[in-house]
Amino acid sequence: NRIPAGSRAKLTGRRVSTEGTRTEFDGVVNAGKCVLFVKESCQKSDMAIDSLKDEGIKFSSCELLNQLGLPSIQPAEGWIEVMQERTGTDELPQLWVRGGKALAGLDAIFEAMDSGELQEMCAAVGCASKK
Repeated sequence: NRIPAGSRAKLTGRRVSTEGTRTEFDGVVNAGKCVLFVKESCQKSDMAIDSLKDEGIKFSSCELLNQLGLPSIQPAEGWIEVMQERTGTDELPQLWVRGGKALAGLDAIFEAMDSGELQEMCAAVGCASKK
């Protein structure tokens, strides 16, 4: 499942994360159970998508940045700031699971796959197949 891109916006450099933005972000993650936030035409994002599919993880993807690094949807800047606040990085891709658990960056996703943590996290919210 892919959450469609919406309006394009320019990066402003202003602080955009507010309580409303955090609530909206949490709502998207909780509604989707397992959401992969990606950048368009990004090799790391494509690798994450392929790897999650190979693992049998059911997830939605949300494109936050286009291939030029500009926001693909209106709340992108705020959501990226929320990710930065909570994980310490704004690196994409990031996999977020219902309840606020996150894997920030491709290396973290791969490490969780190797350790079995990814299957456990996703099984707990009903988005992992039995392997």
